[in-house]
Amino acid sequence: MSRQVAVIGAGLVGAALSRRLAEAGLEPICFGPASGPPYSSHDDSGRITRILDASPTWATLAKRAIADYADVESRSGVRFHHPVGVLWSARSPRPLAELAPVGSMLGVETGTGLGGWEGIAALDQTLLERGGAGYIAPKDMLRAHRVLAERGGAVFDARVVRAVEPIDGRWAVRLRDGESLIADRVVVAAGAGSRDLVEVELDVTGEVVIDARLAADSGAALADLPCIGRLSSESIVDGYLTPPIHGAGGWSIKFGAELPETITLDTADTVAEWMSGEAHAERATPMASALRELLPGLEFGQIRSRPCIYTRTPTGLPIIDEVEPGLFVVAGGNGRMAKSADAVAALAATLLTEAAWSDTELDRAQFAV
Repeated sequence: MSRQVAVIGAGLVGAALSRRLAEAGLEPICFGPASGPPYSSHDDSGRITRILDASPTWATLAKRAIADYADVESRSGVRFHHPVGVLWSARSPRPLAELAPVGSMLGVETGTGLGGWEGIAALDQTLLERGGAGYIAPKDMLRAHRVLAERGGAVFDARVVRAVEPIDGRWAVRLRDGESLIADRVVVAAGAGSRDLVEVELDVTGEVVIDARLAADSGAALADLPCIGRLSSESIVDGYLTPPIHGAGGWSIKFGAELPETITLDTADTVAEWMSGEAHAERATPMASALRELLPGLEFGQIRSRPCIYTRTPTGLPIIDEVEPGLFVVAGGNGRMAKSADAVAALAATLLTEAAWSDTELDRAQFAV
């Protein structure tokens, strides 16, 4: 069997998977644009990273990924991890109490108090997660994986794949420019676009985030405070924010929240329309009001909304499976993929290289299509 593997999708999972395959002695070629529409988490400015989760499986994946951050940063020379902590909040004790068994099982470092948000944030019940919790800079994480992948011999090709087709016991990767690549093994890791290439059940919805500008002195003073995660009564993360992050436009807090109505994106065209349109701006005012209620102790300047998408699976867990001999799929972030991308890629890499599921802690069946 050829050592070449085609990886479709150059986001966080695709880049991490290409790195792991290259380091295993294979020759991955990773297709897809490194940035730009359709939107992926690596185009974002900051994503919360944490272990605590109502799902023990996602918590285990996060713990594995976070444990490898320092090694990836050290070997690539690219910093992307900011372990400022996560301050969990809820209107009642029960959602926080449900995190306790998972935290105890995985040895998560927790504490009390508001972690520096005293006098600024209006919160009810809280739990402070320390250790590696905080946020990542997805663009930098992507760059770190690409540096190591290319160092190991991986090739990145920005062209877009339009189809994957069987041909004489192998797989043809058809590119939009008319060219094709024939490979023994193909991995589809294209986020929402995966459903356009393989038969996989993914629900894609439109979401909105806002960036709220702060004065330079306020931003710098609050930059080391923990992220805040808001839990619903069902222990679902229905809102989150980062501390101030410094970017090209200055200091801003990123705030994301579940929309009150579901915006279903059934096709690639509706995804593109949502990501390139202005419908997200309708949510800017109510989300800004929610942010001010959460942080009444801050004065914000310009507030800008941005579109986002969520890709969900029926199980709430990522799909990591061989759907046909030689054809693999890794998809379904369920709002948690960015922080755990490397751990998900590790499972996929092992499945591909060993042609078996060797993980003794996580059951393969829960990741099946």
